[in-house]
Amino acid sequence: MPNILRLLLFLVFGKWQKARCLWYFQFSARKRRLNKIFQETLPAYARRGTPAATLERYTVKFRRHFGTGHRPFFGRLYWDASFGIALSIDERVIAIIGFSPIEDAVIIPQIQGVRGNERELSHTLRWERLLIDLLTRVTRNSGAYKEIRMISATQSFWYQYGDLGKRMARRYDGTAFDMGFWWHPAGYYVRELDG
Repeated sequence: MPNILRLLLFLVFGKWQKARCLWYFQFSARKRRLNKIFQETLPAYARRGTPAATLERYTVKFRRHFGTGHRPFFGRLYWDASFGIALSIDERVIAIIGFSPIEDAVIIPQIQGVRGNERELSHTLRWERLLIDLLTRVTRNSGAYKEIRMISATQSFWYQYGDLGKRMARRYDGTAFDMGFWWHPAGYYVRELDG
């Protein structure tokens, strides 16, 4: 289905927030703004000693998901949000950040790396922070949202499975505090987008 038709369906059925978010992120991806912001952001999150040639292999792409619920995405990832930014190395997806527009905010319910890519992720990048900062910058540039919200690890559907709890707490709660988010009494982390 062509993108314009999907956009019109969103508008017709009253899902203006998702339509506005979809339009802006698709526009940014088409105009290469997303990758430009990514290239500006990437060096700040590279681990010390990572060669420039390695960093040049990383790219990002905007993704959208029109269904509901948890769906397979790129084989070993599960899609928990309406939209996402996929981090790739040599065109192979190694991590995603999922987000959805809610009123005048964008909420992050998912930060996930692909198992088996620890070298490309943890050894070369502070990838969770990179993806959150990238989403924050692009959202700020849209001018349509006042804040970024992020769930706590315990609010994730996947928290209850196996040994994920401790890693998810570090990935969600620890990263939120490190990135300057504060805990809102309504039960989520928040970071206001000024200017």
